[in-house]
Amino acid sequence: MRLKLFLLGLLVFTTCEEAPTSGSEEIELTFYTIDMGQNSGRTADNYAIRSEWEFQNLFGQSSDGFDFQDEMMIAVYKGEVGTTGNSYRISSVTDRGSDIRVTVVFEGCNVCNTATSTPYHIIGLDRSNKQVNFREMEIN
Repeated sequence: MRLKLFLLGLLVFTTCEEAPTSGSEEIELTFYTIDMGQNSGRTADNYAIRSEWEFQNLFGQSSDGFDFQDEMMIAVYKGEVGTTGNSYRISSVTDRGSDIRVTVVFEGCNVCNTATSTPYHIIGLDRSNKQVNFREMEIN
């Protein structure tokens, strides 16, 4: 039962772009980078991590004191890319009233090595129990 609840809680819905709730304003949320790089070794996926238990099940280690009472993490993984030197980053996080929208930008490299990379970005921000939706933009 706990495993089912974990999987349900960890499941992050990636939905089509929806308009904000009528009458509500979009609010840009402040966030900070926890980790970012070219070689996560992970497949493409997005996560909203709201507890130490979810963190440990995802990464197989402790969060080293991250405050999940007041904060949460967002982790985005591009998956395998056939070049290095790409940029994969969370560019904005917006509270749209009924949900949180995370905009992720993938910027391909014009002069790149052909080695494989698996870019990622992990951020911290104020905790919210709202559904998190992801939108990816590509810049070439």
